[in-house]
Amino acid sequence: MTDKPAKVHVSEVLTPIERKYCVARARGYSKAESYRQAADKPRLKAEDASSRAIKVENRPRVITKLRALLDAANKADLLSHGAYVAGLLSDLEECRAASNWTAASSVQRLLGQAIGSLSDTIEVRTQVDQSVLIEKLRNAGVLDDTALNALSDKLSAKDTFH
Repeated sequence: MTDKPAKVHVSEVLTPIERKYCVARARGYSKAESYRQAADKPRLKAEDASSRAIKVENRPRVITKLRALLDAANKADLLSHGAYVAGLLSDLEECRAASNWTAASSVQRLLGQAIGSLSDTIEVRTQVDQSVLIEKLRNAGVLDDTALNALSDKLSAKDTFH
C-alpha cells in the first residue's frame, strides 16, 4: 500500500504573489511594502499598494498561511522587535535632547513603521482567531446562521478613532 499525498482543494493553494506576500508580512514588512515586493512593483503608489494588499490579506487561505508563519516565528524574533522599538525610543529621546529635529522626525517615522508592523501582525492573529471561533460554533450547531453572521459582523467591526 502506497501513501498518497493528501488532496488539496484549488482554493487552498496560494498564488505566487500570495506566497511572497505572506513571507514579507511574516518578516515584518507593512502591508503595502509586502504587496510591492510580492508583485515586484516597487513604484506602486502607497494607496494602490495598500488597497491591493488588503484584498490579498483578507483571503482565508492567506490569513491561514500568515497565521502559520507567525506561529512558527522564533520567539527571539519577537523579543528583537521589542528591543528594536525600545532602541528607537531611546534614539528619539537623544534626538530631542540634542534638538536635532530632522533626525527626530526620521526616528519617529521608523518608530511608526515598527509599531504599525506589530499591530498588523496582531490584527492578522485576531482575525484568524475570530474566524476559528465562528467555524467552531457553526460546526457545533450552537447558533443558527443568522446569529453566526451577526456575531461575525460584530467581531469583525472595527472602531475608528479620529
